Amino acid sequence: MSGRAEVGGGAGPLHVAAIIAAMAHLEEEQAVASAIPQTRPGRGQWVLSSIPRTTTAPHAVRSTPVSEGWSVGSTSEPE
Repeated sequence: MSGRAEVGGGAGPLHVAAIIAAMAHLEEEQAVASAIPQTRPGRGQWVLSSIPRTTTAPHAVRSTPVSEGWSVGSTSEPE
């Protein structure tokens, strides 16, 4: 633990020990947190949903009836 702390106000030895233990715990957490490099936050769902994306036209992917059954997209005529 760095520095010096004074606990007053009639605190007994158990209270002082608890305060010092809490301060040591906070310093350990701070050391661990500062050891992890900060990263840029990711894009949220609202941001991702507003980004334009390429889509195919609806008529190009709609199922269409043909003589042999159903087909997706454009087909050439049988000879």
